[in-house]
Amino acid sequence: MLFTKSQVRCGRTSCCTLLSMEEPMKAFWRMFKRDWRNPASLVTLTRLALALSLPYYILGNEKRRRQAAVVFTLAAATDKLDGLLAKRVFGTTETGKILDPTVDKALAAGALIPSFVRAMKKGNKFMALVIGVMLVFLIVREWSVLRLKMRAQQATGTVESAIQSGRVSMVVQSFAYGALLVPTKSRRFDALKAALLAIAAGFSAHAWREYLQRDRKRT
Repeated sequence: MLFTKSQVRCGRTSCCTLLSMEEPMKAFWRMFKRDWRNPASLVTLTRLALALSLPYYILGNEKRRRQAAVVFTLAAATDKLDGLLAKRVFGTTETGKILDPTVDKALAAGALIPSFVRAMKKGNKFMALVIGVMLVFLIVREWSVLRLKMRAQQATGTVESAIQSGRVSMVVQSFAYGALLVPTKSRRFDALKAALLAIAAGFSAHAWREYLQRDRKRT
């Protein structure tokens, strides 16, 4: 478990408590040392490294921007690979259940935050606004889902996997973010990119609602 018995009895965990407590981090570190050699986990860690490299490409010259789309596509396309290896060959791990959604969030942040900075630098207020709204929405949504998963972990003692609508949402988001990273000289494509981000937000909101419904059924 990632939480002590006293925390489970408490029934709730504040952000400050989570950040300050050592036991959850120690528990995760023990799991990580045990599981990281699993080939599925190695694929996930490689995807994380690609996600963290995205700002370097997005904020660079035109050549690096084209490379950013390739790097993102590679990281997003291998999302199913680690899951396939885990479920059918090497077995799932608690570390993998935590790292996989973490990589998805890193990919989203790695694509959106540098794109927002670039849009601001280029004076593209429309795309800066669209990306900024998407970022705020995702922060609120992901924090809410994280709280729900932690509450479920307290109740069951295990890390729950993502729901199906969450997986579908991530696929749609990946497509939208990939399109966002494709360099276009004409701003007439901005409307298309904005529409794709709006669609991705809609799928994400639907998955969020299902997480909330699952939590209500549990309680």
